[in-house]
Amino acid sequence: MGIFQSIAELFYSRPQVQFSLSIIGFHDAGKTTIVEKMKLTGGDKNAEPEMMATTPTIGCNMEEIHVNNLSIKMWDLSGQEKLRKTWKIYYEAVNGIIFVIDASNKDAMPDVRDTLHQVITETADLKLPILIFANK
Repeated sequence: MGIFQSIAELFYSRPQVQFSLSIIGFHDAGKTTIVEKMKLTGGDKNAEPEMMATTPTIGCNMEEIHVNNLSIKMWDLSGQEKLRKTWKIYYEAVNGIIFVIDASNKDAMPDVRDTLHQVITETADLKLPILIFANK
């Protein structure tokens, strides 16, 4: 029984790992939907199996999912133009950024490119990893 208990302890008694992400992008890119999908696939036993219609995020929403020993705190930040200036407040408090792009909105691509370059410039000293997520 001793060897099996030792093996079980390797998998179940590890300390909880904390990780936090900012999820940013233009309005209607699908940031909140991605967060909701992560909750469903992340093992949240209380998550609803059917996704409800999402409402636009005003300011920010924070969700936390737990998968085994990993706890992920996700800051879903509003993508409206006047609120994008608040994104930088969250950069120092996170371990990474997910930049969501609505790949079907070709007209917005020049503005998306410029905003992405600005985010990269603002976070260069922090050396944060940035995942560019093309949605839709």
